[in-house]
Amino acid sequence: MKDYLFSHKTRKADILLMFVVGLLLMICLHFRVPIAEVFSKTREISLGYITREYKGLYYVIDNGHSRIMCFDSDGKERYSIVDPSDNGSSVLYIDDCLITDENLYLSVSEWDGMLLARELVMKYDLDGNYIENVTQNIYDGYQNNKHSFYGLTEDQGALMFGECMADSVLIHRIKDGTDEEKRIPYPDAFDSVSDLVIERDAIFIMDKNGQINRFEKNTSDLIYTTEWENEEDRIPYCMDVKNGEVYFTDIRNLEAVRINGEDQKTRVMIEGTDSQTVTVCSENDDLLVTNSDGIQRIGENEAQFTEIRKSDADLVRQYVFLGCSVLLFLAGILFVLRLFMDVSGLRFNTAKSAPFTIVIVGAVILAVLSTTLLNAFRDSYMDKIREQLRATALIVSESIDEADVSNIKKASDFNSESYLNLIDRMESAFPMNVDFYRTAYCNILKLSEDRQTGYGIAYLDQSIGVYFPLDEVEYDEVREVYDTGNAVWNDAVADVTGTYLSVKVPVYSSDRNVIGAVAVGADTYVVSDMIQQMQKDVLFSIVIILLLLWVMTSEGLSFFYLISRYREKKMKKSGNAVVPVHLIRLLIVLVFTAFNMVSSFLPVYILKRCELFAGSYAGLIASLPLTVNIFVMGIMSLVSAKLVRRFGIKKIFMFSCLFAMAGNLTMLIPNYFTMVLGLLLDGIGVGLISNSIYIMLTYLNDKQVRNECLNNYNSASLSGINMGMLFGGIIATTLAQKYVFVFVAMTWLSLFFFAGFLAGKLQDIIASDENAEFTADARQNVSGFIFHKTILSFFVLIQNPYIIFNSFVFYFVPVFAESIGYNETVISVLLVLYSEVAVLLGSRVWDKTEKAFGDYAIYLAIGLNVVAFAIFAAQPELIGIIIALIVMGISASFGKPTHQSFFLRQKPTVEFGQDNAIGVYNFTENIGESLGPVIFSRLLGAGGVTNMSFLACISGLGLLHYIINRKELGHGK
Repeated sequence: MKDYLFSHKTRKADILLMFVVGLLLMICLHFRVPIAEVFSKTREISLGYITREYKGLYYVIDNGHSRIMCFDSDGKERYSIVDPSDNGSSVLYIDDCLITDENLYLSVSEWDGMLLARELVMKYDLDGNYIENVTQNIYDGYQNNKHSFYGLTEDQGALMFGECMADSVLIHRIKDGTDEEKRIPYPDAFDSVSDLVIERDAIFIMDKNGQINRFEKNTSDLIYTTEWENEEDRIPYCMDVKNGEVYFTDIRNLEAVRINGEDQKTRVMIEGTDSQTVTVCSENDDLLVTNSDGIQRIGENEAQFTEIRKSDADLVRQYVFLGCSVLLFLAGILFVLRLFMDVSGLRFNTAKSAPFTIVIVGAVILAVLSTTLLNAFRDSYMDKIREQLRATALIVSESIDEADVSNIKKASDFNSESYLNLIDRMESAFPMNVDFYRTAYCNILKLSEDRQTGYGIAYLDQSIGVYFPLDEVEYDEVREVYDTGNAVWNDAVADVTGTYLSVKVPVYSSDRNVIGAVAVGADTYVVSDMIQQMQKDVLFSIVIILLLLWVMTSEGLSFFYLISRYREKKMKKSGNAVVPVHLIRLLIVLVFTAFNMVSSFLPVYILKRCELFAGSYAGLIASLPLTVNIFVMGIMSLVSAKLVRRFGIKKIFMFSCLFAMAGNLTMLIPNYFTMVLGLLLDGIGVGLISNSIYIMLTYLNDKQVRNECLNNYNSASLSGINMGMLFGGIIATTLAQKYVFVFVAMTWLSLFFFAGFLAGKLQDIIASDENAEFTADARQNVSGFIFHKTILSFFVLIQNPYIIFNSFVFYFVPVFAESIGYNETVISVLLVLYSEVAVLLGSRVWDKTEKAFGDYAIYLAIGLNVVAFAIFAAQPELIGIIIALIVMGISASFGKPTHQSFFLRQKPTVEFGQDNAIGVYNFTENIGESLGPVIFSRLLGAGGVTNMSFLACISGLGLLHYIINRKELGHGK
């Protein structure tokens, strides 16, 4: 054990350890549990809003409208839905729920600052599994500042709800995908309606002015108003209806009451409740209220719930997470120790150590400078926000008339002249076409006459009527404003909708007495998000600079190192030709830099030009131009050998540059069909260049020299990919995407003149190593070669399944990252992460895997890709992408060279001729690569079953290859 721990050599056990760490990490990410809940067997009901009961089960919306919990009468959780999302990226706010015999429906909304972006009804099964969206409204503009869906119910298998609009209430009845609509005229419904309940044919609407009306069969009846005797002091907030009996909460008197319409009175059912909602149980007439300290059931079967015991499934998840976390911690320590011992045993030459040193020094300097500057920027930005909030609050305060504040006392004052004046003052100071004000709120607050309570009398968004009680913190702040006349700040005002940076300034009467307070605040999450986004942009720019510095330094030093080796060999082999590896590396770097400048945004760029094909197949259609591009590159691999022998690499190279330049100029025209044509031309050009150089390498008879060239080809292409993506990302972010095509076209034009000379010199020197006669009679026919059992099984079961995963990196990741809000700079960094891992590990990992695993290394490469995609499928977020790209980068460091080496040493390949065989190899590889965008376009947004089925299929193909060829496989040393 001691020998293993402190060995400086990589062992097979290290590969196994890496797999174990990756597997444990994937399990922990999949089963992750908040740290606060790791050792708890219960969940607290916190910030509860509404509770509903159906057939003995309770459903409570709590945790600031972010969670709905289902539990039984014994307080045992069945399931929870936390931060529901219909697309995996948005986080939705739960407004209400409906439970039926077959489904759970959630009325949810998505917010953009203080404005509504979407409102929808989601359908779940009774185990909490998402099924589909029943209906959805997408909003733009500045008017939608509160939700408009109310009264979810079911009637004869149809889903019904009301939608409050500017001058009416629209009743939806959805069944079998058909939405029947009935419009009820109702002036200013969007701002005036406080709640709505549908019971069979009757529609009950609660107005913020204290009235409740019943609409049925084109008639309306007033069933309650605060104008009744002894009802003036009530503030109705939310209601529920059962068998015509109407119950509502009075948030001023902290009561839940039932209406007695005949006597024009109300009967108090529950006293001393701070619940905003009241609901009636399904099995009897018991009432449910959701207080700040838990749920209370009043009636025949009284009960109280403050915390819920976790479900068995959640406890198992929790124990698995805890156990795997401990194992991951221990395995991680071992992995770090082995990594340290492995790295400490390396011998670095100047070409390898200098880039590390430069980047590390640069990173330290930039980290110190950027941290200092970003912290200073954050403080300065927050001061500007504070100044803006205070100035706006003072503008509103100074514009308010004393009489308007004094006149608002009861619910019926809603939409009175005084109330509308207050709203007008706030709206004038908060223009919603300015980004800052979309993240801010404004309320007018006051204290009761005895100053024992505080409440809001007007809200900018009119989500509340003329009264809403303040919590203890806000009450203390308003009282301080009354007592001192000074502005009062709070950096963390918390309620169910979020946490806010808030200031409260006094409203004065004519005799300079404080009669109220104006509270203005901005959502600190939104503000922090804005600042963090700016910080991310700066940090990613720094990362881009460091990566460019790293890649360019590495390539520069590698180039000069290879030149020195070339000169040494030339001196030793005086009169004999020496392969100029440095020229090969330089050519490949330049070619792949030009080719990959558009990689960070091209899939998204094409997808946005598929408007003509909108629908479920838009992603598939968007992948076709890339498929054409890669497929044509494969076609070029079949003809490159003959073209190189006939025309020479210099002419092929220059001819190809013109094709690639024409392709990029064509893509400047923003049209789907021009994209197809442009990528077709680009595929011809790049395919000819890359395949022609590669074929020339197969003329080398010295296996050691050939392997060195192949390895340099692989690492140089990855370096070129890195530089291309980094330069392209910078240009696309700084200027615009279309300018990248111009820059790429100019690069190809420069290569036409400059690199043509290098290609000619390369052709002259390598030609002297060509000793073979190229006659058709000396070779097998192509079909006989391809359909040989060894070759065909390799192409179909190993090469293509492996290369398909390239499209995860260069197609799937850009589209997915863009869909969750990341720009070209971030995408470039992600793609470079993959390539740089492969470059750094390079030949060292290839040598070790070849020695350790022999022919079985081809299965290891595929296995790593399968593990990588499984990690992303389990964690479809940024962290999942990063881990997956690192694992795939490890696979790429040895995968392709291992496949090439395995292929070239097969007996049918030698008999067919390695130069021609490599053309077939590249063609079949491009077939797999061209299928990749099509496959991953269908996997975008696919569920876990589809993803696991795909991985099982890939794994099965590898197993089938082993079964067919197991007797011919060679073991490592």
